Amino acid sequence: MRSVEVTHNDQGPSGFQLTFHIGRSTALDLLDYRLLTDPSLQPFKVALQAYVDLTQPYRKQAAQAGNRVPSQTGAAPNAETGVRTRQNALADALATKLRPNARQGDVVAAAAAVIRRRVA
Repeated sequence: MRSVEVTHNDQGPSGFQLTFHIGRSTALDLLDYRLLTDPSLQPFKVALQAYVDLTQPYRKQAAQAGNRVPSQTGAAPNAETGVRTRQNALADALATKLRPNARQGDVVAAAAAVIRRRVA
């Protein structure tokens, strides 16, 4: 795992981002690479790809909404407003259109269990 970013907001959505790095050049990298090809992660890969595919038009709409916020250049006061506008537009689309019945962990729980077993 290369990095973990957790965001918590009192108002609006909270979330997390995990960044993994898997190489193929050293013996240790090859151990990690086998995890990537583990068939028990296939449902997670399918769910993740479906999420990316389904959210693409909504991510584009969210970016357009954020871009409509004026004066976002550099450290301008509205830069954060533009980012929050994008986040909120995508979160609203997820909650109301794409995954209205989603529950915390329903996409990553099975994959996390596989990764924990392999790493332990």
